[in-house]
Amino acid sequence: MSAFDLLSVMEQDKPTFVVDDMVGKLAKWLRILGYDTLYFKKIENKRLIDIALRQERILLTRDTEMVRDKRVKKHILIEDDHYSGQLRQVLDTLGLSVRAEKVFSRCLICNEELKVVAKDFVKGKVPEFVFKTQEKFTACPRCDRIYWNATHLRHVEEMLEKLA
Repeated sequence: MSAFDLLSVMEQDKPTFVVDDMVGKLAKWLRILGYDTLYFKKIENKRLIDIALRQERILLTRDTEMVRDKRVKKHILIEDDHYSGQLRQVLDTLGLSVRAEKVFSRCLICNEELKVVAKDFVKGKVPEFVFKTQEKFTACPRCDRIYWNATHLRHVEEMLEKLA
């Protein structure tokens, strides 16, 4: 990514991403942090590049051939094999920080912004134990997946501490 392109990305309030299937776990973690991140398990490089260009998204990939395409201006060639190093690379390269109010604000499955829902809304849609022990819920308006604070939250918090 050129210095000019990087500067324009950093000026954006919220950079958006498109991620190839080589770094799928990175896509999940960017969504956890609240970043609009498209991810496709199986997609041709040409189509992925077209999406990045049409929607002005930053392409995140480990595919050196894809970033050699002269049309691709906004990209980060991911270097690390592990998602934590990949996430650190993206955050550092773009000068992004973790914002607590954005964590868990996107659906991990379809990338849609989550909406806070009343507890009554989830009755019968979540396990009975969850319904009895949890008070706060969010839901995806696209795929109807329901989220609540569970034991995986501790793992996310540990990861965020490492990134801080």
